[in-house]
Amino acid sequence: MFYQRVEECIQTKNIEEIPRQIGVFTHLIEEGSLREELANIPIRYQVQMDLTKRISDERVVLGGVNNPRYMECFSAMLHGIHCHDGVAIDTMAEHHTAAFSTYYQPFMEEHEYILENYLVNYAYKNMFPFGSHPGVYDNYVIMIVHYAMIKLHLIGMAGFHQGLTTELVIKLIQSFSKTVEHNTLFVRNIFKLLKDNQYTSMAYISILVKN
Repeated sequence: MFYQRVEECIQTKNIEEIPRQIGVFTHLIEEGSLREELANIPIRYQVQMDLTKRISDERVVLGGVNNPRYMECFSAMLHGIHCHDGVAIDTMAEHHTAAFSTYYQPFMEEHEYILENYLVNYAYKNMFPFGSHPGVYDNYVIMIVHYAMIKLHLIGMAGFHQGLTTELVIKLIQSFSKTVEHNTLFVRNIFKLLKDNQYTSMAYISILVKN
């Protein structure tokens, strides 16, 4: 929501409004209002499953990636959530939910700093929010998609390996970061896929953050 407001300020050339928006959202964070709003966002695992299936079906990954370590993680993720031809999205969502609650969540409750560190490093490396896309909001969308895809990969990998280790998480994050951040075709294809399917709205992005 914040970056959407900032984007509106930029588009309307109302730059002097940006400091006020920073103050407004800082206050909301401090008083916990945003945390309450996030808690009220519905859980819809089908959204991630739909995105995963579209990426797999349209060969976005296979068409622009040549990284064996990442493809091992990608394959484990697909098997972990049973993302195969003929498998319904609802069935995939059931396996996703089971892997999340049984393997992913217990591990991340003790290692939540790993994804926090990833996002901090991402922001510094990509000069966020001034990244490769022209708009502030578009760069925010890309960052959230990176986060959501890493989380989805880890959940699927957790289901496949029946657990997670620090080594597996590092393998995924390193190979995913190298694959995505050094492959403009990969990012462009994913972003186009999101745009074409209207997955860049604030409502959808909120679901990606929550789930």
